[in-house]
Amino acid sequence: MATIPLMVMAIFELVYLWYNGPYEVRSDLREHGEILAAAIAENSEYGLTSGNLKDLERTVRSLVAADKWIYRIDVVDSGRKPRLSIQAKDGRQAGGGRFDARVFRRTLPVDDFGSDELPHFSGEDRERVETTEVIGEVHVLLSEEPAIAKQKRRLLLQMLLLVFAVPLSVWVATLLGKALHRPMNTAIRALRDVRGGDYSVQLDVDDGGEMGELLDAINDMSRSLDEAKRNLEGKVLARTQDLEASRNEALKADAEKRRLIQKVDSAVEDERKSIAVEIHDELNATLLGARYSSRRILDMASALPASHETAVIKESAETIDRISAQLYTSARKIVRRLRPEVLDMLGLEGAVEEMLQTYESAPGAPSFTFNHAGDFSQVEGALAIAAYRLIQECVSNVVKHAQAKDVVVMAKVRISEDARMLRLGVIDDGIGFEPDGVQEGIGLIGMKERVYAFGGTLRIKTGQGAGTHIEIELPLNTNTSTKD
Repeated sequence: MATIPLMVMAIFELVYLWYNGPYEVRSDLREHGEILAAAIAENSEYGLTSGNLKDLERTVRSLVAADKWIYRIDVVDSGRKPRLSIQAKDGRQAGGGRFDARVFRRTLPVDDFGSDELPHFSGEDRERVETTEVIGEVHVLLSEEPAIAKQKRRLLLQMLLLVFAVPLSVWVATLLGKALHRPMNTAIRALRDVRGGDYSVQLDVDDGGEMGELLDAINDMSRSLDEAKRNLEGKVLARTQDLEASRNEALKADAEKRRLIQKVDSAVEDERKSIAVEIHDELNATLLGARYSSRRILDMASALPASHETAVIKESAETIDRISAQLYTSARKIVRRLRPEVLDMLGLEGAVEEMLQTYESAPGAPSFTFNHAGDFSQVEGALAIAAYRLIQECVSNVVKHAQAKDVVVMAKVRISEDARMLRLGVIDDGIGFEPDGVQEGIGLIGMKERVYAFGGTLRIKTGQGAGTHIEIELPLNTNTSTKD
């Protein structure tokens, strides 16, 4: 399979050389003819002026005998009268074209000693001056046979180079494919072991470059997972023991029980948040490094000639990327499960107010106004989490990119006979953007996916210098009806 692209490339190269041959022949003939005509014209002035053409004839005969490209050389005077015509006598054929050059009269400046101040020089050291007077022409007729023979030799040499280059390229591609295939299989086996729960995997890194970085990333990922697992198990065990002790103490009195439960809940939430941060900062970063390395390997394999080995390399790199993505997704799910239950404690209104206060307390942050209306007890569970995340993403984008001074965040529960909707809105007075000129990022894609999952709608109104207005509507799955 690796030879097919190379053979196709070689065939195209040969076709190009074959069809480009006539152009090369014409170019060589034109260059050769113009140089010959100019050189002979340069040396023909004296013969045409004096009428003594013996030296010129001798020079031209020796030139015709020595240069196989020349078919005939003609020298004519200003009246087009032939003065000299020398033709090759070895059976050469014409066909290479005729190239002409004019013969101009040149004069030698003469010092008439008319100046008493300037120094006088003899004429032999003075440069001759060419005039515009044409005293004759030189016609050089070339034979195309030497040029064609030269082109054939050139084509033969290039064919020989291709004959040696194609097998050499196939051999090099095969070696590279095998060199990448072995460590790639090792990496895939290691990732499958990690996915199966064996975090003790450690690979021997013998190669440098991208493959070495991939193996190092797998080793780092395995160590991080193993360490995170052991730390998590130890913390869970320790926290379980603390909870059991606290629960036993709480049984002694109702007041003491409520106080201890509140303390335990707070400690559990803090610990879950701490564990979530550790997993997010260490494990996810390692998984992203593994995906980056696998994609670099995929790009390198795509640049190689197509072959079975390169196909296996690309498939292996895609497998690594897919497995890393699965592990990354699992880690994110764990983090989401371990997050603090802000929504459960404060409800959607309280959670949003707390979030806006946090953003507003940052240096240089805009001023936030939160308007809400309706019975938010209708908003709970997954819908509340989705609404919170949507507002969080919008506000984060405003702080990062909008350069706004005032931001209005709205949340409204609307219950009617026709529809039960949760309406969200974020309006800023920032710089805005052109929707058609901005590529969608991960944040906007994630917002659309969340809205779509709940059967809602997302509308963005913006323009350059006109601020941004985001409107979101999410249906409520509830049978309870309240008035706004």
